[in-house]
Amino acid sequence: MLELLWNNFHGANDFGSQVILGATSLGLRVQAYLYDGYSEDIGMIEAFYNANLGITKKTSS
Repeated sequence: MLELLWNNFHGANDFGSQVILGATSLGLRVQAYLYDGYSEDIGMIEAFYNANLGITKKTSS
């Protein structure tokens, strides 16, 4: 994976739109894993900041 990233996607900034789509366009087989847990898109600084604030909030039991 590191070799693939370094050689083909060295300047990529987004895994979903650049690496996955790029790998399929190279003819590589891409697989996924269904994950139902917590996930946030933190592609922007504001989203990263808000996601970090969100995990510090207490949840009501």
